[in-house]
Amino acid sequence: MPPLQIMEALPPPQERIRFRTSPVYEMMISLHVLRYPDEYPASADWVQRVRQGLTPDQTDALEFFYTRFYGGMGLAEIAEGYADHDDVDGFLRYVEALGDAEFLWYPLGRVNPLAEVAAVLAGQDTLANLIARNDYITAEQMPEFEPLFADPAGSRERLLALWRSYWQAIFAAECARYRAGWEQSITAAQARLSQTDVEVFLEDLGVCSSSRQFLVDNDMPEIWLVPSYFRDTRPLSFYSDDRMTILYDARTYARRHVMSERMLNEALTVSKALNDGTRLRLLGHIYRDEHNGTVAELAEVLGISQPTVSRHLRILREAGVLSEQRVGNRVYHTVNLDRIASLSDSLLSFLQE
Repeated sequence: MPPLQIMEALPPPQERIRFRTSPVYEMMISLHVLRYPDEYPASADWVQRVRQGLTPDQTDALEFFYTRFYGGMGLAEIAEGYADHDDVDGFLRYVEALGDAEFLWYPLGRVNPLAEVAAVLAGQDTLANLIARNDYITAEQMPEFEPLFADPAGSRERLLALWRSYWQAIFAAECARYRAGWEQSITAAQARLSQTDVEVFLEDLGVCSSSRQFLVDNDMPEIWLVPSYFRDTRPLSFYSDDRMTILYDARTYARRHVMSERMLNEALTVSKALNDGTRLRLLGHIYRDEHNGTVAELAEVLGISQPTVSRHLRILREAGVLSEQRVGNRVYHTVNLDRIASLSDSLLSFLQE
């Protein structure tokens, strides 16, 4: 009979929440905003000013890396392996020291075992086989990864050149201006958290219902809450073995006087996402079938291509209408009914302001 194992219970979610600032994440999210300015109208003036200062090499690298990997968000997962998010130079040294397989493992969503990525680099397996075993990446996305697998060291150097030059020439000074706002946002959020239930607090931040429940039920040792001036749509989540990180709009508590405009933007974001027949059919299928299948299966059910399904899923996720959860090598989607129901509330709140 095996010996009895005593599992130490983790403290409740409220005691596991840690507020952090992260110039590392802010820098990465800002590059995504630079690549997709139409999705972030509130940052239009900033985008126009900063883009004028980019060099041709920076612009080329921005287009290369931030058109791939879910708009560069897959690259942001690299930061989950790094601890000191206030030290951008240290983070860049950390990335520089990554092995080729580990560097490629992050944009693959950390779904495949690291050994499988190494086997492809060693010529013992193929990239096609690797992606076939990865429910986060579709076969149509394989061309995005081929240049990286052909020259992982050169790709890492090019990405680091973009991050390093952008940080030193542009974004370090930008972050110096944001820090006071981050701290104000954290102070206000901490005060709110001390006065209310964790789920209500997370709802105030805009975290969808399925993610809120995941945080309450999950046994991750730490939950990082990171204010961001560039995450002005829905909060963005990253997962690692020992923590979940949520990037939320720094202005949620620090700037209540802009709430009416925020409510209008919320309503417009959801309305735009729902204003498409294919996306509505996709939502309907996912809502009716909790085992809603891979991108390939969804494409077959709807009679459209896999890239089209991936694009519609991204739009729905960005609008907060859809959330995803990875279980093993599969990704399951959930319709956020409360987000859809909030459309009328957002419109009404805007009209009443």
